[in-house]
Amino acid sequence: MKKNIKLLLLTPVLLGLLAGCDQNSNTSTSNNYVYDWTESDLLLMNDYLGEGNIIPFDPSLFYTSISLYTSSSQVSTSNYLLTYYFTTNVLALTYETANVEIVDDYYNFVLTNYGETFVIDKELQTANSEQEKIYYLYKQLDNTSTINSRFYLNIYYDDNLSCLTVDAYIDTKYLSTSWPNQNNQDAILISDLLMLDREYASLFEFEPMYLNNVSYACYTFNGYPYVDIDIHCEYNTSHDEEDVSIACIEDFISQLLAKNYLLDSANSTAEYDNYYQIIYDDDNEPLFAIDCYVSTYFSSNNNTWKFNVLFYISY
Repeated sequence: MKKNIKLLLLTPVLLGLLAGCDQNSNTSTSNNYVYDWTESDLLLMNDYLGEGNIIPFDPSLFYTSISLYTSSSQVSTSNYLLTYYFTTNVLALTYETANVEIVDDYYNFVLTNYGETFVIDKELQTANSEQEKIYYLYKQLDNTSTINSRFYLNIYYDDNLSCLTVDAYIDTKYLSTSWPNQNNQDAILISDLLMLDREYASLFEFEPMYLNNVSYACYTFNGYPYVDIDIHCEYNTSHDEEDVSIACIEDFISQLLAKNYLLDSANSTAEYDNYYQIIYDDDNEPLFAIDCYVSTYFSSNNNTWKFNVLFYISY
């Protein structure tokens, strides 16, 4: 998932204020320059990217100059910014420069020095993206039959800000041969990913027709989580292929309606129908709304069909 659009900016974190470089074991200095991330940088990455997921530091670019005063204090001024965008759950490293070629320099630096850790995502990184100097590297975190988690670096040049940008984020996909429900102890529940109490879990539990497998992921939009689900259905009847795939979508919609979801024609599109449900408290006051977008199309591959469902919570 390309995450190079900044929708809402939290307070930028201008990093590098030190109270004595010789006391920072994570920073090496020479000739009044810092050649590694400061302790504050590492704490920020740990908070938003998880322990051990570090953006590679290129000392030829992201150095920090140290101003020495007569007192024992030292103040550093960094030429890079680390900024967290909660709308996309991205920690962005930006380095202001008019030199567009610096994108290639940093990309090649990572491949040369961290090639055993970060590899190219060939699916995201196409010939067109390389021509536009947009690169995708990832470090594999978890990769099992039920989860595929990666730490991504999206490297590109931001023309609006005139800077090299490295968007760092975690992309986790959950995999299952059955719909995630409370009876499956290994399942990551959709209600959990949407940060709802388990009492609402049944509103997200379905039994799709001819289900082969499910893959789903949780992202953030405008500060709220949403779950993007691909439902793979296997053709196993004597009906025409198109009829079967349409039947799978229609069956899923019938299950939505049975759980009191309503069709919102005004917010539906040519590609997605919008279904919604408003949840009320004991005083009949609205607590939150559940939106479910169901694709009106499907894609086929090797005797299976895939359609998409997206759950979104608003308050």
